[in-house]
Amino acid sequence: MAKTASQKKARALLDSLPHIYMKPMNTNMGADKRCYIGKELYINVTCFNTSQALDRLRRLAKRKGWRPSDLFPASVSGQDYGAVTHLVRIGALESISREDLKKALYSEEDMKWYGDRIDKVMTAVHEPWPEIGPEYTSAYWTGKNKDMTDEECAKAIETLKERNKLVYAKEEIPDIETCIRVLKEAGYKIMKPVTEYQEV
Repeated sequence: MAKTASQKKARALLDSLPHIYMKPMNTNMGADKRCYIGKELYINVTCFNTSQALDRLRRLAKRKGWRPSDLFPASVSGQDYGAVTHLVRIGALESISREDLKKALYSEEDMKWYGDRIDKVMTAVHEPWPEIGPEYTSAYWTGKNKDMTDEECAKAIETLKERNKLVYAKEEIPDIETCIRVLKEAGYKIMKPVTEYQEV
């Protein structure tokens, strides 16, 4: 199916997000990834294993006055993993006690199922980086990414907002007369639909 102009623009906006290489953490969750951006350590927000993590982190960021570089979207990849996700700076998380962080990220129902996730993630994020086999180049697996300024992160946030508006906006569907007119103007022959059937 051919992509519409809006779909193409939305794809281009995703492709323009910062591209970050990440490494796995020592947990059993495939999406638990970490990386350095400059000298700062970041993790994938999906580490917290709740669908509400991003919204709750955004509210937390607003209350705490975080900078754009503390929580921002990026296109990430590394060791059989690739996604458009949000990264959160560990330094920002560590400025909050683990108990307060649990309360901010998990509902009472979540706590029954995922209450130990923050402790596990915050511990695993500081463990030694895993050894990577010779099939990967050292440049790819250094775990280092270029510095990201607050301006670049703020731009990424606005880029994703613009992309989401395109994706989730309701497109107006033209009426049948408009469709026939446009097709005729384009040189197509329009046939009346079959409304009666005859037994053969």
